[in-house]
Amino acid sequence: MESIFECGVCFKPYNHSDKKPLSLPCGHTFCLECLRKINKHALIKCPFDKIAHHVIAENLPVNYAVLTALPMTQSSTSGDNT
Repeated sequence: MESIFECGVCFKPYNHSDKKPLSLPCGHTFCLECLRKINKHALIKCPFDKIAHHVIAENLPVNYAVLTALPMTQSSTSGDNT
C-alpha cells in the first residue's frame, strides 16, 4: 500500500536529505533522488500524470506538509532505548 510518507517512484521513505519530498508544478510529490534521475535537459516528466515540466529538481519547492509530518523512526536511535 502506498504511503504519503514514501516516494511514489522508489517507494522508499522520505527524509531530510537525499529523499527530501519535492513538489512538481502539477502538485505531485517525489523524492529529490528520483527527480534527479528523471530530470533530462531541465525537463521532468511527472511519473503520475505524464505532464512535462521545464524545471530542475534542486529548484523545486519542498513539500513541507509531508516533511514536517514524517513519522519518527527507530533507525535514528537504533540500539538506544533511553
